[in-house]
Amino acid sequence: MLEKRFPNIKVIESGVKQLKSEEHCIVTEDGNQHVYKKLCLCAGAKPKLICEGNPYVLGIRDTDSAQEFQKQLTKAKRIMIIGNGGIALELVYEIEGCEVIWAIKDKAIGNTFFDAGAAEFLTSKLIAEKPEAKIAQKRTRYTTEGRKKEARSKSKADNVGSALGPDWHEGLNLKGTKEFSHKIHLETMCEVKKIYLQDEFRILKKKSFTFPRDPKSVTTDTEMWPVYVELTNEKIYGCDFIVSATGVTPNVEPFLHGNSVRSLV
Repeated sequence: MLEKRFPNIKVIESGVKQLKSEEHCIVTEDGNQHVYKKLCLCAGAKPKLICEGNPYVLGIRDTDSAQEFQKQLTKAKRIMIIGNGGIALELVYEIEGCEVIWAIKDKAIGNTFFDAGAAEFLTSKLIAEKPEAKIAQKRTRYTTEGRKKEARSKSKADNVGSALGPDWHEGLNLKGTKEFSHKIHLETMCEVKKIYLQDEFRILKKKSFTFPRDPKSVTTDTEMWPVYVELTNEKIYGCDFIVSATGVTPNVEPFLHGNSVRSLV
């Protein structure tokens, strides 16, 4: 579409394999080389996961990972969210029918967005029932064109898709297996100390906590979960999976090797 509207634009659909900065040349994954005069890198970022290679740790960064999260949530009774950024805040509010344990390293939620007073007010709203009527959006919204979704092959599993916009959760069914609206427990001033898979947890004979109904009453969980998270406050919770909403790292690997450039992010 852009090429038809603007004759001076050429669009190449391929990933970048290598940058040869001395030669002013980009090598793409299809084997072609493209010479440039000036180069603008808009490579985006990928999730900075708390644990790489764990099938029970999900990062939400692009449209594909958001779809995978929705798929996993439909089978979940309890999840844990790690992080205190925008995606974590939206998830905690939007998720229904699933127990949510939210662990943050700060004293209050959303500390990069609002002060402690606003955080206290919003924390009470998170626990309450959500209003049925949705607030009308008055800003411009963008969506992707409907087309066949190709299954990600293992070789492309590390590739990232389109970045999430402010309406990323619109159209997603963020509902677990239970018939209730909100069940959220907040753990502040803590981070992830250790992640255990079910077999490892059983062998170590550790004890996990049930979802807290009363802050003063803590009981041992008898249900077995696929994955367990030990926090730095010594509490352990079992869950179906973990959402690592802990920021991103820049996608700069293809541009650094053999070049005199460095990332400032």
